[in-house]
Amino acid sequence: MANAEEIKAWQDKLKATFAHGGVVGGKFLQSAKDTEARVGRAFCDKFLGHRILTDSLLEFFGETLHSQWALNNRIGWPQNQPHYSMCLMMFLTVFRTIRASEVLSENGYALQAYAMQRGIKEQLFVLCGVANQMEQFGALFGWKDMPQVKDGEGWDYEARRRTAAQRRKGEAIIREKIMRSNSDLSKEVQAELLRWEDLFNWEVHRALLSFFLASKALTDDRYKQFELGPVQDDMADAMFMNRSMELNWMALRLIPFMRRADTPVNEDWSNKWKLLDESFEFMFKGFVELGKKIAPAFREMLEKKFKFGVGTHYAEMPGEQKK
Repeated sequence: MANAEEIKAWQDKLKATFAHGGVVGGKFLQSAKDTEARVGRAFCDKFLGHRILTDSLLEFFGETLHSQWALNNRIGWPQNQPHYSMCLMMFLTVFRTIRASEVLSENGYALQAYAMQRGIKEQLFVLCGVANQMEQFGALFGWKDMPQVKDGEGWDYEARRRTAAQRRKGEAIIREKIMRSNSDLSKEVQAELLRWEDLFNWEVHRALLSFFLASKALTDDRYKQFELGPVQDDMADAMFMNRSMELNWMALRLIPFMRRADTPVNEDWSNKWKLLDESFEFMFKGFVELGKKIAPAFREMLEKKFKFGVGTHYAEMPGEQKK
C-alpha cells in the first residue's frame, strides 16, 4: 500500500497536469459545469410549477419518513411484522432516487434523469405489489425456500444466482398484475403502458435518446459552438416532466402504506396528503389536454392499482415468515 508521501506525489502530478487557473478541471470541465448551471437554471425557471409541486411532495415524503422513524424509536419496532423495517427502507430508497433524478434535471440533464425514472418505476411497482398483496417479500428479495445463512457466512455463487432469478420472477409477476395480461386492464391500455415502459429503455440502455439529441445539436444550425455540458431541448424536458408527474403521483398514493396501523391519527398529515393528491389531479388535467394516449392509460392503472389513501396502513401478507 502506498505511503502518504507517494499518495501526495501522485496527487500533485495530477494537479500539475490537469489544473487550469489553479483549479483541477478548470478549463474544459469547468465549461461543462458552467453550462449545467445555465441550462439547469433555465429549466427550473421555465417549470416553476413542477419545482413547487415536486419539492412539496418530497417535503411531505420526508416528513412521513421522519415521523415513522421517530414512532418506531419511541414505542419500539413492530414485533409481529418482521418486514416492516425493510419496507420503510424501501420507501427511503424511493425518496433518494426521486431526489437524485431531480438533482440531474436541475443541472440540465433531463434525459439522464429520465433514465433514473425507470428505476423509480420498478421500486414503486414492487411497493405497489406488496401493498396490494400480489407477492411476498420472500420472493421479491429472493429468500423464498432458501437455506438459512450462518453468522459470518454468505450464500455461495449458485445460491446468489437462485436469489437473483427469484427476484426477477417476483418482479415479473407484479408487472403482469399491475399493467399486463393479469392486470384486468383493457388491451388498449396494456399496449399503451408497454410503450410507456419501453421508452424508458431507449435511455437506460446505451443512452440512445441522449445520443440522438447530441447528434442533432451538433448538426443543427442553432448550435455553432461545441458544448461538453447539457443542451436544453423541449422534447427531453417534456419527457422527464411528464414521467415525473406520473411517478410522483404513484409515490404519493403509496406513502400512506409506510405508516404502521398504530400510527396516531394526524389530521394535518391527512390534509397535506389530500392537497398533494388534488395538486397532481390539477397538473394531470393539463397533460390530458395534450391528447396523448398514455394519459387515460396511466389514469386507469393509477385508479385500479394505486388506490391508496389516508386510511391505508402497512400490513403483511398473512402467514409470511422472514427468511
